[in-house]
Amino acid sequence: MHRQYTGSAGKITNCQIGVFAAYAARHGHAFIDRALYLPKTLTSDPVHLAAAHMPEGTSFSTKPGLALAMIERAIAASVPFSWVAAVTVYGVGDIERALRRAGKGYVLGVKTDHLFNSWVGKPLVAGTAEAIADGLAPSAWVRLSAGGGTKSARLYDWAYCELAHLDGADYEQASLWTRGLLIRGSIQEIRRIAERLAQRRIQPARVITWSLWRRAHQAAARQAHLERRAAEVRRRRRGGGHKNGGKPARSKTQL
Repeated sequence: MHRQYTGSAGKITNCQIGVFAAYAARHGHAFIDRALYLPKTLTSDPVHLAAAHMPEGTSFSTKPGLALAMIERAIAASVPFSWVAAVTVYGVGDIERALRRAGKGYVLGVKTDHLFNSWVGKPLVAGTAEAIADGLAPSAWVRLSAGGGTKSARLYDWAYCELAHLDGADYEQASLWTRGLLIRGSIQEIRRIAERLAQRRIQPARVITWSLWRRAHQAAARQAHLERRAAEVRRRRRGGGHKNGGKPARSKTQL
């Protein structure tokens, strides 16, 4: 256990964080690999490592680094897979290049402020992912289901922007690669507005105002959370100790 940030708790707390690889096929899915993420403050402390009975030679590795090692182990073990999906924390970079060299397709999450530019011969696309999504015409979006939910299908609006053709020969591949930006838009906010208009006799302008206020409030809450997180990190670096009278907060959060 170590004090670190976890998205499940939404704060810095005592927890363990792991990186997991799951294999999915038409018959089901299962975990095939895992690795415990160890913060740099822990791996740089030999005494702590020995007390935790960690193997000799244990060193720091980022979460993308752990994921890349899992992908390489899967390829070395001849696991039959065609593509890899990963969330934003793994992003683009070493993982993208490794998958391309191995001839594997991929869908890797990126942040909304990630910059994209299309190549010559493709429709003009330039800017952050968020700006590109905001500038798309309504006809560019297609509503598709991402699978069944607890109550109904999980519907999202999808758009795809083709960015470039990549020569497979550069990666010892015979085929041509296409790189693009796949955008998923939530329709939950639209659904909430429709429900409010259907359930009560409220002026549409008021419902729209309420929706804008709610989204602004959520954005402000997220920003406040990030600021509190940054302040706690700075306080810990100055040696301020824990907030609860010198006692660490307890949490059962595990990923």
